[in-house]
Amino acid sequence: MKKIVAYSMALIFLVGISVYANSLCNINDKSSLFQQWKLDWGEYEWGDNAQINQYYIVETNGVVKDMMQTCDIMGLKQMLNYLGKNEIVTLQNAEGSYLDNILQENINPLVVSFLLENKLILKELHLTIKYKQLANQKLQEAKAKGDSKAIANYEKILEILKEYGAK
Repeated sequence: MKKIVAYSMALIFLVGISVYANSLCNINDKSSLFQQWKLDWGEYEWGDNAQINQYYIVETNGVVKDMMQTCDIMGLKQMLNYLGKNEIVTLQNAEGSYLDNILQENINPLVVSFLLENKLILKELHLTIKYKQLANQKLQEAKAKGDSKAIANYEKILEILKEYGAK
């Protein structure tokens, strides 16, 4: 019963932020970032060449981070469907949790929801990172600068983190 209530609350919250985010995020159109990545790396298979493997990791993580920064939700969905959760987790193992990176930026809350919904955050690898503490710090910085968009984003991100039980 608790799960049903939690999922219902999350759905209501996500509907609210999706109205906010629809005008800012790619949620329907094909992703040009994903299409370009697929042309460049879509046929890549892990091999013995460590340097090429590292290029793949860096390039793929770079595209995923670009998708997060531009709120390309469709691209993130396409990447998740194409690579699968295990591959995305493997990529984060190499370069660090995506949430660690995106909380450093003024990121759209819909991206945070997508990552948490799809369990693409490596909380167990980064126990020293206190996500709510970092988001609170960024919120205070945004308030000090008077950046109303960043303030709204970080307030929504804090609500999302609370819902998903992030530290």
